[in-house]
Amino acid sequence: MKELVKNGKRIGLLALLGLCVPAFAIAATPRLAVEEVQMRVSFADLDLDRQAGVERLYQRIRAAAAGACGSLTLREVGSLKALRANQDCYRDLIEGAVLKVDNAALTKLHFG
Repeated sequence: MKELVKNGKRIGLLALLGLCVPAFAIAATPRLAVEEVQMRVSFADLDLDRQAGVERLYQRIRAAAAGACGSLTLREVGSLKALRANQDCYRDLIEGAVLKVDNAALTKLHFG
């Protein structure tokens, strides 16, 4: 009879540990770090009254966003989650820069 109680305690303890371990595993799972990404693009040398100047600025914005946000290819990034984060970063930086410049031709180029 004593042996059954000991086994019962062991099973109870193992069951309790079995319930606690998943909770610790979930709590220990790292979250994707949220960090502010900024870029600086100079366009003092461009004439934004000309389409060529607007297109050149848009190229600079896209290049700066690509450099700030990381790779946009799954092979280089390694996971779909990281790829989506980089794509979101890229899209958000470009959109924010276009809106900040506040030039009708640049806005039309980006948004269509």
